[in-house]
Amino acid sequence: MRDFGVVFQFEFLQQIKKRAMIVSTIILCVAAMVLAALPALTSRFGGLSDFETSEGASYLNDSIPGGYYVEDSKLAKELNLDESKLYQSEDDLKQAVQDGDESVGYVIYNFSHYKTYYHDKGLFDGMNTSLSEVLKEHQIAQSLSKMGVSEQEYQALQNEQIQVDEEVLGRNSATQYGLAFVYVLVLYIVILLSGSVVAVAVAREKDSRTMELLITTTDPKNLIIGKVLAVTTACFLQIAVIGLVGFLSFLVFRSGYPTQILFALKLMMDFSLVGMYVLYFVLGLLLYMFIFAALGSVVSRIEDVNSAISPIMILFVLSYIIAMSTLQNGDTIITKVASWIPFFSVMVMPIRFALTSVALYEVIGSTVLTIVFIYLFARLSIRIYRWGTLNYGNKPNFFKVCKEVLFSKQ
Repeated sequence: MRDFGVVFQFEFLQQIKKRAMIVSTIILCVAAMVLAALPALTSRFGGLSDFETSEGASYLNDSIPGGYYVEDSKLAKELNLDESKLYQSEDDLKQAVQDGDESVGYVIYNFSHYKTYYHDKGLFDGMNTSLSEVLKEHQIAQSLSKMGVSEQEYQALQNEQIQVDEEVLGRNSATQYGLAFVYVLVLYIVILLSGSVVAVAVAREKDSRTMELLITTTDPKNLIIGKVLAVTTACFLQIAVIGLVGFLSFLVFRSGYPTQILFALKLMMDFSLVGMYVLYFVLGLLLYMFIFAALGSVVSRIEDVNSAISPIMILFVLSYIIAMSTLQNGDTIITKVASWIPFFSVMVMPIRFALTSVALYEVIGSTVLTIVFIYLFARLSIRIYRWGTLNYGNKPNFFKVCKEVLFSKQ
């Protein structure tokens, strides 16, 4: 146990002292801080805080920016247009848009007909139907007025509330989608970046011949498990620091958030299943770290690490693709099968459990199967590491090595 503690402490300190780890943590902390502050900064320095519409704006121009020409002055007054943005003729407005004084110009002939001038039209320009909706509302009110329905009566009809009773008998995916997406993304990035670190750390000892010295002073079990747990712990520490910085930034700028964004965050960030995410995050990290450790034990040179880990990287990317598809539909046959395969289940099962109704026996069965695979790959990586002391310079072939390790006496 003492040897394991020494290995763990040494590898952990090595990880957190690495320049790459320190620099990446600082960069990600700054990114988390900016991302958490962005809604408040956007709202304060340029955005429309609370998604203003023409109903709450003092002038129609405030919600639908641009220059205007209206043939009927009475119509312009009814639309509540700012006179400073009204042009004397259609040609004047067209010239202002052409000169770049206005990015867009609207010529309103009547409630049912208007024309738009663009200086430069982008891909998404013209998709905003706000002005059409405003004119349509006025047109409806005018038509109803002719039929004896006053504007107040029309507004009362518009504000009529419909009582809706809703009861979710299964999972409410709307409240879990945000956290599920964050889980998939973070696990993918962490394993993608940390897996090669473990493989290289193991391969370096074989490449520099220090493996022979290490294996005579302590059990290979202490070396492999110590390395994997040290890297895993360093990853958790890095995630915790970045998450804490992001959360503190959110608390500082929260008062400047638009109410709609706060409501959306409250709806999506449901932490009722956080235990499920943490459990499978740990299981997924341990499973893939031991697999990468086994692959690193196979090669004799650091240069061969990338070719050795390529198959498992492809498998992991496939797991990510299935998990992302599960976010869209967690009830497909592929998703159900993948939630039982440990390589995929560490990503798929918590997402499926969060977004759909999953039987308890499926969760327990998938969890137990994943733990069994972690144990098997831990044993395999230890045996390959021990076997590697007697095999240098061989061309790496993971399946051949596994066959020799498993069916030979050591």
